[in-house]
Order: sequence, then structure tokens, then C-alpha cells
Amino acid sequence: LSDEVLWGSDIINFTSHYKLGHEGGITNFDVSGSDDIQTDIYVDGLNVHPKIILNGSSDELKIISNGQTIDVPKFSGRRIEIDRFTSTNNGQEVFINARKFKLLQGNNEVTFQGNNKNFSVSFEFRDRYK
Repeated sequence: LSDEVLWGSDIINFTSHYKLGHEGGITNFDVSGSDDIQTDIYVDGLNVHPKIILNGSSDELKIISNGQTIDVPKFSGRRIEIDRFTSTNNGQEVFINARKFKLLQGNNEVTFQGNNKNFSVSFEFRDRYK
């Protein structure tokens, strides 16, 4: 219970098995060209809503996985941060609907569709367990 672990405690008991420190699959990579780009992202734990960070430029972009799509407007020389409820374009808040986008437990195929893609992408998430 939460009141059984106090500041300075030396012992913490886990009642379930957890893979502490597991980082998931490949989360940083470069995307370029006009062809569709596909990659796999592995989630060891439960479903997660990742934070997606794009650095670079692209015409209109679609990020697709598990039947969900994020539409990203054209950007050039920008840092786009897409979170479930809030997104920013070079620090300025913008609306990019990522509310339902999630990665499921196991292997997730993520597709990037758009023209003139030239950016690096990072998926940030922590594996969660029940």
C-alpha cells in the first residue's frame, strides 16, 4: 500500500513481475523521400499513447498505425511535438488530433505517408504494466 513505503525505506516489495528499465523498440529514426515509409515499434507492456517528435520538414504528412491516423500539416525547418491532447510547432501550441492514436502491446507497424519527407522522428513512451 502507498502508506507502507516511506521516504528513506530500504525495501520495496513487488507483487508482480516487472521488466524495469525496458525501453521498448527502436524509437528514433530518420524519414526521407516521397515513398511511404514503414517501421515497427515494439511495446512490451500495455497500450501506450506516445509523444511523437518530428524535426525537419515535410509536405502534408500522415502517421498511421493500428487503424488510427494523425494528420500533420506541411512543416519546414520545424520541431513538431505531438502529444495525445496537446501539440506544439516550434513551441507554439497547434491543434493536431492525436487523441485516439496509440501503440498496442507487441509489434506496431507505423507508416509515414507524404511527399518531400526529410525529418527525424522520435517516439517517446514508457512501457506500462498493470
